Amino acid sequence: MEYLVTMTTHVPDGTSENAVSDVRAREADRSRELPAQGPLLRLWRPPLQPGEWRSLGLFAAADHGQLEKVLASMPLRVWRTDEVTPLSPHRNDPGPGRDLQETGAEFLRSRPKARPHWQHGQGNDPADPTQADPGTSRAGSRRPNPAASPIAAAPRGASSAPLAQKANEATLHPPQRPI
Repeated sequence: MEYLVTMTTHVPDGTSENAVSDVRAREADRSRELPAQGPLLRLWRPPLQPGEWRSLGLFAAADHGQLEKVLASMPLRVWRTDEVTPLSPHRNDPGPGRDLQETGAEFLRSRPKARPHWQHGQGNDPADPTQADPGTSRAGSRRPNPAASPIAAAPRGASSAPLAQKANEATLHPPQRPI
């Protein structure tokens, strides 16, 4: 059976720094031994207030008595209070070794990953030179050809102001056709 244990440590006032350091070092050593022996599966550090010592541990034990032996073997237990929550398996647990198809358990299906916007149309992948149409935007609409603009026709380094003025005049005063 698995247990979630909230471990809160309260160091008594007046305890020397050397004593605290010694107990913490022994606790660290014991915490490295327990996973190899099997009872300690995971440890987490939740958000803490200044001066607060608290950890969450996931332990595996045959029963509450065996768990108590493991918790008592940890050096910080002399200053710690433990809140034990027994956990039972959920029928939809995707844990290791479970085949949810065979058990008939319900499960959530996730939506497929969204495709990039250029893959929604046909042949509009700009990264694929065999599909890209230089005159088509990613959305598939025609975009203006900048080379056809009189403003873009200026040689490199030359001022485009005369060309822009010419383009504006052509727009404002289109050539008159005889009637």
